[in-house]
Amino acid sequence: MGFCLKQFKTNYCGKKFFIFICLLVILTIKIGIIMVLIPKISGTFPGAYNISDFADDYHRIAMNLINGNGYCFYPETALTLVRGPGYVMALAGLFSVTGESLLAAQVLNIVLSIFTACVIIYLARKLFKRRALGISAAVIFLFYPAIVFSESRAGVESLFAFWSLFL
Repeated sequence: MGFCLKQFKTNYCGKKFFIFICLLVILTIKIGIIMVLIPKISGTFPGAYNISDFADDYHRIAMNLINGNGYCFYPETALTLVRGPGYVMALAGLFSVTGESLLAAQVLNIVLSIFTACVIIYLARKLFKRRALGISAAVIFLFYPAIVFSESRAGVESLFAFWSLFL
């Protein structure tokens, strides 16, 4: 009985600890890329592509919702149907707690991409019965340049990827 409990702790707790450490390392690398590397790169190409500021004005609509101006880009303009409500509502909820903050939106997107990677691992294990395949796919997703740049710009892609896989 003691041997079984010891083996259980070693196998089960050891794997969970290893996964936790891996997620922590990935999170640290992603934060370094998004918070340090991308702003330095964007400084060398000024005006070329907005890779370290809000994307597509989702934040403007979210702030107007919080301020009671309705679903519009600017308070003096009419309501808009140009942007879907999902990400706007997520940003409005986030900004009602943190204020308008690119950092908070970036952290939200990083967390969503980590959750998406977990869903990728789960689906790959269920479909193909191979853990390595899921882990490889998750790492490719997490460091795919379009996803990383989307996270740095607080883009909608992280939320869309999460919900498209989760549902």
